Amino acid sequence: MRQVMRQVQSFSYAEGQTNVLIPRTGYLSRIWIRFYGTLTNSGTTAGTQGWRAPWSLIRNARLNVNGNLFPLSEDGYSAELMGRIMRPGYADNSQMGVAAGANTVEFTTMLPVTVTDANQTGIIWAGNDKTSIYLELDLRSASDPQFASPPSGDTLSLTGTVEVWAESFLFSAGETKPDLSTLHNIKVLRKNITSTGEIYIDLPTLNQVYLRVTNVIENNGTALDYTQGMTTQYEIEDYENPYTLTDGDYRALQNYRYLGKLPLSTGARCLDLYWTRTLRDVINSSGLSLYQAKITIPDSVTITQPANIYTIIETLSPLS
Repeated sequence: MRQVMRQVQSFSYAEGQTNVLIPRTGYLSRIWIRFYGTLTNSGTTAGTQGWRAPWSLIRNARLNVNGNLFPLSEDGYSAELMGRIMRPGYADNSQMGVAAGANTVEFTTMLPVTVTDANQTGIIWAGNDKTSIYLELDLRSASDPQFASPPSGDTLSLTGTVEVWAESFLFSAGETKPDLSTLHNIKVLRKNITSTGEIYIDLPTLNQVYLRVTNVIENNGTALDYTQGMTTQYEIEDYENPYTLTDGDYRALQNYRYLGKLPLSTGARCLDLYWTRTLRDVINSSGLSLYQAKITIPDSVTITQPANIYTIIETLSPLS
């Protein structure tokens, strides 16, 4: 077995979607996206950085396999959070500023085709001449409030370079090839918050084995940090509630598991069923009629738009 890492495309930043063809080489394991450039503020005072920036420059990154399989589809901030969850202690060495004049913007994020660096479940055979794989990369404008906002009456402009590089593996004729029967999926759901109290998020149950569910909560255009009285409960059918966690529980668990790199100030509350790197705690939702998260926001919180829950779902699913 031979690991291969190479850049597959480099292009100048432009708002909108760019389709990057992944070469037909080996078994695809990882895709990395790097941006480096300059954000120029025409004014004399600082602009406002979006709370999920700089990663929010990526509105969505979707892996398209033959036009009918889309195992990975997530925004840049979700990808950054998943990196911190999957590799405890990791945090991207990003840079961004919105001061008057020129500001460096730089970040790197990863799309995990396989479950872990060592566990190759989810790997995709890209060397087949009947397989076409594209990364559909959709980028925001420089002045999208999710990324940055200029001072009143002024403008923001962004120049830079996007690099896409891939990790794959080659096997010799006599070596055992990896299993291709299972997809590793990451998708993001969005639910608008209109009031306090109980909010229900229905989780897909068709052939899904859940590894992690992460709820990222936004209120008044910023991350909702630790909140006294907030709880998250996971319900299976109408008879089993295996997880009920307060924000205090999440704060302690995430500090312990992710070495302080996933504080509640990120907005993230992660139910990590794959923490042991085994299938001991995963939830197989196949055959279930109900699997949902119930998030209770206390009345002490004043809901102000934009207010949303972004639910990052990481699952395994059989191809057949």
